[in-house]
Amino acid sequence: MEQQRRKAPGPVTILAIADEERPALTIPGGVDFGPDDRPDVLLSAGDLDFAYVTAVADAFDVPCVMVPGNHDPSLEGFTLSPAGWVRAGRHDTWPGPEGAWAADRDVVEVAGLRIAGLGGCGRYSSGPNQWTDAQAMRRARRVLRKARRKGADVLLTHAPGTPGAPADDDVHRALPAVDMLVDKLRPALHLHGHVHPHGAERCVTALPADDGRDDPGTGTLVVNTVGWTLTRIHPPRTAPRAELILKGR
Repeated sequence: MEQQRRKAPGPVTILAIADEERPALTIPGGVDFGPDDRPDVLLSAGDLDFAYVTAVADAFDVPCVMVPGNHDPSLEGFTLSPAGWVRAGRHDTWPGPEGAWAADRDVVEVAGLRIAGLGGCGRYSSGPNQWTDAQAMRRARRVLRKARRKGADVLLTHAPGTPGAPADDDVHRALPAVDMLVDKLRPALHLHGHVHPHGAERCVTALPADDGRDDPGTGTLVVNTVGWTLTRIHPPRTAPRAELILKGR
């Protein structure tokens, strides 16, 4: 699938989903955000049935970018070629959401945004998409290499960094690799899943701008997007660069 060209800078509205399904999102008109808040792109932070992810993208008729969670099948080894998906040198059927861009360990350009992705979480069992800190850091360095020239507007991960990670929870702990990507990339927005609020207020953190940079808006908005959230990215050199429009549930 050919990546979409980056359009002229302008506000981009993001519907983000993770971990918990909301069936109303799969029905066209089932959730009405209003004409001013209609999403331009769907981002999935993982641990969702792939058919559900496709259904949400179809319901809103928007492109989709995804990373896998620790409860998703492994998508390792798949490469998108001009002739289709390839694994181990042979054409294969990608098991991920139909029509979605896979951003894990990559940077993709969709809906006018550069989206860097890192799937999975810290290792706590023998399941797929779980990484030691060293493994996750190697994966994150590949993302940095991909983003070196053009940077990233959004960091999409399954696991949280330090903001949003619960204390004393080895399963849902922060990944140092995620903290490193936020620090190095300084994206306007970091979306993650993995940490279920269980009825509590979702964690939303505004990291301060780096005053040593020239751009006035270099802070990062960190949003736990379990269930769904609606956020917006504003053009460069605008402060704030990202805002949370609807917290979802």
